[in-house]
Amino acid sequence: MRRGVEDVVELMQNIQSRLTVKEAAQTSVLSKYWLHAWSTFPNLRFDVGRGKTMKLVDVERTLIRYHRENTPIKRFDLKINIEDQESASQAEKWIGDVATKTCLKEISLSLLLWGASFRLPDEILASENLTKLRVSAPRIHPNFVWMTMTNPVMFKCVLSLRELHLEGVSISEEALHHILSSCCLLERIELLHSCEGF
Repeated sequence: MRRGVEDVVELMQNIQSRLTVKEAAQTSVLSKYWLHAWSTFPNLRFDVGRGKTMKLVDVERTLIRYHRENTPIKRFDLKINIEDQESASQAEKWIGDVATKTCLKEISLSLLLWGASFRLPDEILASENLTKLRVSAPRIHPNFVWMTMTNPVMFKCVLSLRELHLEGVSISEEALHHILSSCCLLERIELLHSCEGF
């Protein structure tokens, strides 16, 4: 009987994944099963932009709850305006924490830098099941997104990585070499306005 409930929750989460975040959240008022499906949804999507109602504290609260309840995260999608060093540090922490989840398969980051540069945490390639990494950072101002290898122990390349898309990311030669030499299943790599070095 327990498996039947889990199947229903998976079906509800599949439906929620096809809706906008707002519509998916609204399903949580339909019944306790819809609420449970929403509160354990494995695909996290956050849009913390200028003028958006979602705040940094909302993202923090959600990630703390997922960590506390040991809720799996399969996909992490973060669109954020980095307006100062505080928001940059907060986003680096979130990415580092989520990236260490073993069930994580996809990371998609859209970073708009307004007032600070941003360094991708070494943990970004720490999940052993990660298949897709997408980082987009259009250069609006002279701020950069950096990808380096400051801690080679944490910067391990996952064998399951199949797609890598870096746009506007300044990646070090050492980090790029490490990715290309150790990600043997890599099928697609896109480096747009990247690899400019240091």
